[in-house]
Amino acid sequence: MSEDWVGLLDLTANNTFESNGYNFIDAHCRDINMEQHTTLKAMPIPYYMERGLWITGGFKLTIEPGTQMYFKSDQNVDMEDVVTLIADGTADKPIVFRGMEDETSYWKGVKYHSTKEASVMNYCQILNCGEDDAYFHGGCICIYDDSRLTLTNCTIGKSYYYGITVDGVELFGRINHGNNTFVNCGHGNVWLESGGEWNGIQYESGQILNDLP
Repeated sequence: MSEDWVGLLDLTANNTFESNGYNFIDAHCRDINMEQHTTLKAMPIPYYMERGLWITGGFKLTIEPGTQMYFKSDQNVDMEDVVTLIADGTADKPIVFRGMEDETSYWKGVKYHSTKEASVMNYCQILNCGEDDAYFHGGCICIYDDSRLTLTNCTIGKSYYYGITVDGVELFGRINHGNNTFVNCGHGNVWLESGGEWNGIQYESGQILNDLP
């Protein structure tokens, strides 16, 4: 794990931050290469994710309820498939992934690859993200390949493009979901890259859905 991240992970929550020009914790590095189960602690002020976040190592990253991460323009969250992501917020203390500026599609969102059944995003706010070009249609959350995820009680949006992008219909059976809210997704809530039949229903490639089925 990089020395910068080790220092951040050693922070305790009983700190007071005041009279700062920019009242953020500057997470200047990008990589969390986990060699053990790791917890990112909630702080009274947001983390500024200047270089985004890349999570590696076959361990569990737990993000505490109430943690706020503000991302620089064009950055993203990405991970290896062996990572277990526990972003389990609460109604009173949601976990926030958003842009440094509260602008539509300001950053590139969560590139989700975890294949671990325990991975969860609950009471998270994933905002100000998404990208789109001739080769890639990206939502605030892009769910790839053989991923598994429980996605519940989340607020997703402020995107020019999509809320969620899903690689193919086979992922529908590996995403447990419920009570998610989509906000201002300009091209639609859920974009399906590859079609096919799932649960007796035929889906088309490029189909746009109101929600995950």
